[in-house]
Amino acid sequence: MKKLILLPLFITIGMVMYAQNTDDHSYHLEAKSLSEKTATPIDTVTADTIRYWTYGGDITINLSQVALKNWAAGGNSSIAATGIVNFFTRYEKNRFVWDAKINLAYGIQKQGKLKVRKSDDVIDFTSQLGYKFNDYWKLGFLNNFRSQFTYGYEYDDAADTRRLVSQFMAPAFVIAALGIEYQAPKFFKLFVSPVTSKSVIVLADAVPETKYGLDSNKTVFQNLGAYLVANFDAEIFKNVTLSTRLELFSNYLKHPENIDINWGTKVNMKVNNFLTVSLSTDLIYDDDINVPKEREDGTIYQGKGTQFRENLAIGIGYKFGQEKKK
Repeated sequence: MKKLILLPLFITIGMVMYAQNTDDHSYHLEAKSLSEKTATPIDTVTADTIRYWTYGGDITINLSQVALKNWAAGGNSSIAATGIVNFFTRYEKNRFVWDAKINLAYGIQKQGKLKVRKSDDVIDFTSQLGYKFNDYWKLGFLNNFRSQFTYGYEYDDAADTRRLVSQFMAPAFVIAALGIEYQAPKFFKLFVSPVTSKSVIVLADAVPETKYGLDSNKTVFQNLGAYLVANFDAEIFKNVTLSTRLELFSNYLKHPENIDINWGTKVNMKVNNFLTVSLSTDLIYDDDINVPKEREDGTIYQGKGTQFRENLAIGIGYKFGQEKKK
């Protein structure tokens, strides 16, 4: 199983190296022809590769605070902070295109007399190597890796207890998909793959693997199915952008009618060059993952369910790099 997980990564690296070697070979032939025509020594010709690369990203720190003192209606003071880093790079030469992006986030919060708790924790890396048929259609091989940085807990405040449910590589989700991508307007993309490998990995003994669909004492759960990714990213009003990404996965091997959903949406409102206001939501349903649910009598149990998160924040941000190509 572990070899199957690593194989897509090796294939992607090999294809990228092949594309780069092809470009280097083409450049040497062009440089040789140029030197023959102008009688200029070959070592004076410098490769202009910067036009093939695009890169950039942003760094944001979101802050929120509630302060209460002698508040008759009750409530708790709270403070929260989240750091977000997004980075992308793109290489395009002739018909070959390679896109890579990484999204990182980590947040903490302190509420009332409770101890500091984690509020956000994301590692999300995507790599896609493609071959363009034309301006609209592309054959693509996509890899995605998702996990978290640190320990995550389920809390029982009434009993003042907590249970470890996640840490780095426990769980981790790895997707490898071969499919077709359609891009009509510059702000919309649709990737469809009929053959996709989705692996769920739990490498920590202290994390309950059965919570994520694995059998007891197993570290890897392999799925084979169909995969769809839809992306929308546009400025809907002046200084207001909407970004949304919807992922759907159907497991051929187990209940294909139960579709896994991962849908993230963010509205970003730019106040000035550094200050932003953002509203983000995340909706997740995974047929293999158990989440804490509450019965009518108030008792907690583990079962299938929809996960939802919403965050409204004021942030200080900085963008760097070049304008991202669509």
